[in-house]
This record gives sequence, structure tokens and C-alpha cells, in this order.
Amino acid sequence: MSDLFNAPARVWSVAGSLLQPIIDSSASKRSRCSNGAQRAGRAAYQQSVVDALRRCDDALIAHKRVAQAFEAQE
Repeated sequence: MSDLFNAPARVWSVAGSLLQPIIDSSASKRSRCSNGAQRAGRAAYQQSVVDALRRCDDALIAHKRVAQAFEAQE
């Protein structure tokens, strides 16, 4: 009679032990994907900042050239 209640507990214990690596692996894959997405987002943000600074620098140079041309015409 005592084995009647212990047997299902053993089945669940074994099943849990077998499923644990699968669950851990899935969580690890999600974490790696999340980290990869964060790195990609960070790289895209950094590139957009560099592009904005380059456009600003180009605009300042163009403004300076126009100002110099205007002064030369006067």
C-alpha cells in the first residue's frame, strides 16, 4: 500500500529530472538571442550617432565654404 503513493512521486521526480536540461537549454537560447539583439541594437544606435555627427560636420563645412565664397564676392 505504501508503494501506491510513492510510485507516482518517483515518476514525476524522474520526469522532472529528464526535462530540466531541456528547459535550461531553452532559457539559455532565449538569453543568447536577447543578448544578440541588444548588441545589434547598440551597434545600430552607435552607427546612427556617428552618421548624425558626420552630417553635422559636413553641414558646418558647407556653411563655412558658403560664408567664405560670400565674403570673396563682397
